[in-house]
Amino acid sequence: MKVMTNPLVVQFTGIAGGRLVGALIQALSMVLLARISGPSGFGIFAAAYGVGLVLQTILNFGFTPFLVRIRALGDQDPLIASTLEFSRRANLAVGALLAFTAAVAAVFEPKLWFVVPLTAWVVLDNYVETLLSLPLADGNTWQNAVSLLLRRALALVFVAAAWLAGVDAVFWYSVGLAFSSMIAVFVAIRLGPAITRVRSRRSYKSIIGKSSHFWLNSVATQTRNFDVLLVGLVTSPAVSGIYGVTSRITTPLRLIPTSFAAVLMPAAARSTTGRITQGILRPAMYVCIASAVIFGVIAAAIPVLVPPILGDAYVDAVPVMQVVCFSLIFAAISSQLNAILQGTGRVEIVSYITVVSTLICLVGIVLAAPRYGALGAGWSLSLSYVLQTALLTCVVVVAMRRDPHA
Repeated sequence: MKVMTNPLVVQFTGIAGGRLVGALIQALSMVLLARISGPSGFGIFAAAYGVGLVLQTILNFGFTPFLVRIRALGDQDPLIASTLEFSRRANLAVGALLAFTAAVAAVFEPKLWFVVPLTAWVVLDNYVETLLSLPLADGNTWQNAVSLLLRRALALVFVAAAWLAGVDAVFWYSVGLAFSSMIAVFVAIRLGPAITRVRSRRSYKSIIGKSSHFWLNSVATQTRNFDVLLVGLVTSPAVSGIYGVTSRITTPLRLIPTSFAAVLMPAAARSTTGRITQGILRPAMYVCIASAVIFGVIAAAIPVLVPPILGDAYVDAVPVMQVVCFSLIFAAISSQLNAILQGTGRVEIVSYITVVSTLICLVGIVLAAPRYGALGAGWSLSLSYVLQTALLTCVVVVAMRRDPHA
């Protein structure tokens, strides 16, 4: 246990430190945008940003977690080379299509010009995360942490400069996201591990087949980011803004538990040979307990913090934020169980559970938001996390009972 835990702690400390600061920087950027744009304006940006996250995940094809696992297992350089080549070509092709579509839409609706640089960010940031999967699998988590930190910081510089200059902060924040991700791509390529140029003979269709359940899980997880868009469609821009600020400001808080999940998955792949052991569950449990304490304290402090930080226009967001913040406790548990199950080869069942919980979330929002507003949407999101945690826990318990040596 000692041998396995120490590397996990070191790797987690490296990636969590950068992600924690990055989360705070991103939250500050969102606060600035929310104050500058107001609930209605921020609701439009939050919806577009959420769609961007989903598109990013679709374009990833599940390659990030897939590469982490096969890199951790070793002796897969040809397959890794082919996967990276496919990712590069797909990003270039889809990126050009997205940019053209966004530009055409902006011609008819000038408020959407910020979507053009946002589409560039979708492609560039996705490719960065794909490239960074390799050092992550190798345990070099500092590269992921530093890259994320620099991307978040540079984007904040752009939005702060736009605010001080009195220009469109949403547009320039989107430019900052794209510019920072472009720099991160070059750095990731230069500092990344050397991979053999000999590619696998597998076709791109075969590669997607191997990563398909990772892809399904990732897409289903990120599809929750359609939440703000759905709230806007079934309610009003103001309600969408109240829920949107809740969703986008609380999302960075998940970076801490997901940071540990990121290092837990390759560790599970290397050390458990398909078994879920107490040794791999124990550190995950500690992270869950810490997350419960942190999110509980934040939820209790929200009524004091929100009015002075966001302004009186967002007072109605207080109970919504509290509900969502408490639900992040279950989101943290789900992240750890996801990582363990994926690392031990149970990718298929994880993807199906994620799909079910996401459907519960989105259908719940469509049904609850028109009657109960942003709070109803918040409860729907929370219910999906609770359900996902319950189902994943059942899978882990069953798996451990089937293996008496776990």
